[in-house]
Amino acid sequence: MCAETVPPAVPLPGTTELDRLIARSRAIGARGDLVLHGGGNTSSKTVGRDHLGRERPLLLIKGSGADLATLAASGVARPAR
Repeated sequence: MCAETVPPAVPLPGTTELDRLIARSRAIGARGDLVLHGGGNTSSKTVGRDHLGRERPLLLIKGSGADLATLAASGVARPAR
């Protein structure tokens, strides 16, 4: 894909980094010229609460098996960094 065909960056919907990761993933997944069969991984670094309630750096990861085009929060892993 050449630079002339790449659309300009636009603000993504969502108030949380998880919302924005899902929006980015769905936008990428909707592009058949970028992905095959909805596959691929996306991730985002953020800060949030871990399973013990501590504020920590977090890495949100769209894992294998979740479709990019239809990603939901349940398809995102949240391991602490």
